[in-house]
Amino acid sequence: MRDGLKLTRMVKKTKAKHVPLSERIRLKICDGILKPIGEFFGGAWSGIRRVTESAARRLGLFELPLYIKMREAVIRLIANLKTRRAIAAVTYIVIFFVLISVFVIKDLKTAYIFEDETMLTRGMVVGSAVESMLKRADIGYAEFDTYTVKEFGDSLEVYIHRAYPVMLVHDGVEETVMVSQKNVTQILEMCEISLGKDDYVNEPLNYEPVENDVIKVTRVDYYYDEKQEKVERGLVYKPSPLIPDGEERIVMEGEDGLASRTYLVRREDGVAVSSELVNDVIINEPKDVVIIVGTSGIDASLLKGEDFTDIQVVNNAPETYERVIADGVCTAYYYPEGTFGASGMYMRQGFVAVNTDVIPYGSLLYITSADGSFTYGWAVAADVGEAMMDGRVDIDCFFESYNESCYFGKKLMNIYVVEQLTQEELEDYVANRAMFTERVPTSKVTAYAVQQAEQGEVMYGH
Repeated sequence: MRDGLKLTRMVKKTKAKHVPLSERIRLKICDGILKPIGEFFGGAWSGIRRVTESAARRLGLFELPLYIKMREAVIRLIANLKTRRAIAAVTYIVIFFVLISVFVIKDLKTAYIFEDETMLTRGMVVGSAVESMLKRADIGYAEFDTYTVKEFGDSLEVYIHRAYPVMLVHDGVEETVMVSQKNVTQILEMCEISLGKDDYVNEPLNYEPVENDVIKVTRVDYYYDEKQEKVERGLVYKPSPLIPDGEERIVMEGEDGLASRTYLVRREDGVAVSSELVNDVIINEPKDVVIIVGTSGIDASLLKGEDFTDIQVVNNAPETYERVIADGVCTAYYYPEGTFGASGMYMRQGFVAVNTDVIPYGSLLYITSADGSFTYGWAVAADVGEAMMDGRVDIDCFFESYNESCYFGKKLMNIYVVEQLTQEELEDYVANRAMFTERVPTSKVTAYAVQQAEQGEVMYGH
């Protein structure tokens, strides 16, 4: 074709020259046949390419990697050909129809598109190139919509699942996301939200939320909180023969203690929600509120005779004893907790002060009134006092509180010297009887109970 054009130009330039008949016939053929063919194919080349590629797109061929590679190879081939445009166009058409026969005729299927069991439309699709067909179809297929495909031979049923809004709450942010056929894990991945080892979501990770569901991510962390805290005093009820039956009187007001405590605090979204005590160190021990309850027929001493001897008390006196001090003068005294007697023994209610020239340390005693109206009970000589040494008093009975010692006052009592205890017996008793601090009943104090006592609901001893 180009040769024909060149010949024409040559004729124009050589009009004055004689042109042979054969050459004039050749020029006529070029001008009359080849030139129009060249112009036709030259103009049709871009149109043919647009048409073929448009058809390929409609059939979904551009989603097939093999087609794309072949197309690029063909374009490069045609671009490098040094042939005429007619040959290039014909070649492109031939290759296109070959591809059509390879890809389209082989894998061409009819696709039926459904939404909620209602068919919206149908169309032709190549292989699995469904998504491009949905985007081309006038059915409003949106970005977050999804679909499922059921294949039946040469036809497909495509079911559209419309995206719906779900509220996602995380890290102080509330956002609405459009989802379809996604569980909680997939939604978090889609939104690039990761969970820490202690974080949690309000729904199971495999749960698929429905429209307008709220998915909340809670961030969890822990920290240690160390602080000093009050240790509440205990409340102890102590039966006592010192006051009338049924009466209650406070004899020790008690005192709150102090502790250094470390808590492991659980925090959710920056707010502390729970704590666990992991370390507790007592700085100051609390002291109990002690209330005596009037109870007749019991001993004032907290010692039990069976802890020391097999001798029984019969008719208000021990069955056997070494000697008795009849109508001995007995008083009472008190020292704060933690006091040691002159004997070196730790003083608690049931130990007494004596004149060691008359009653040696370690003597087991039984102290009671002659008529049995009041009984101090079993006692151990463990302390000494000036009044006893100069003979004014025979026994000074130890009490745990000042008020109890005042209630006891001064009494004439029979003092039975039962036997002499060995050092080993005393040490064994101290080691195994917890300093004879049994009290019945006992309960933990409450702030309300203390308030009642302080307001006079329970009488203080004076």
